[in-house]
Amino acid sequence: MASTITLADILGFVETALKAEGAEGDPGHARLLLRQCIAEAYRDTEGYDASWDNSASGALTLSGNACDLPHDCLRVTRVEWDGSDNPLDIVSEEYLDYKVPGWRGETGDPGRCVVTGRRIILESSPTGATTGKLVVRGYGCPDEGDVLALLPDDVQLSLAKYVLAHWPVNAERPASLFRYERYTKEWQAERDRFFAAIRDRSMRPFQFL
Repeated sequence: MASTITLADILGFVETALKAEGAEGDPGHARLLLRQCIAEAYRDTEGYDASWDNSASGALTLSGNACDLPHDCLRVTRVEWDGSDNPLDIVSEEYLDYKVPGWRGETGDPGRCVVTGRRIILESSPTGATTGKLVVRGYGCPDEGDVLALLPDDVQLSLAKYVLAHWPVNAERPASLFRYERYTKEWQAERDRFFAAIRDRSMRPFQFL
């Protein structure tokens, strides 16, 4: 079985490159940049299907008729209530204001919801037991430790090149400028191939030919 690049390998590559220019690597800053790269890539490609729920250990916390979206949710495509066969119609607050005056004070099982960009608002506040009934599906962002398992071998090192291209530059140190220029060029040259690799690994919806 072929060996697999790990997160430690990526961070080690960054540290080695920085030491070569006489700088000290900061693992925390490197992981921050790595996370930014992953978020940008998966937002652009919509390459990671995910779901979130309000089960006891879930990422959603329903309070009244609303819940905040988790930070790794990049786009919502479907909201379900009390079963996968009960999708809610996603509408706007203006629509509900017009169609259902006073909807914010309604109670009972919802049939519609609003996605604001930062939270989900149900058209009514559910009563009784609600744990595990709300499911949000969409496109997310994998953890940095998991993303390497999702990428083919030939683009995994691109993550390190993104980090080095975005690492702060010390204008008084020529090696720092050289590193910036080198890895900026390498990242720009590999970016499209990196994004394409994510798209190629993504599931495609079924369609009749």
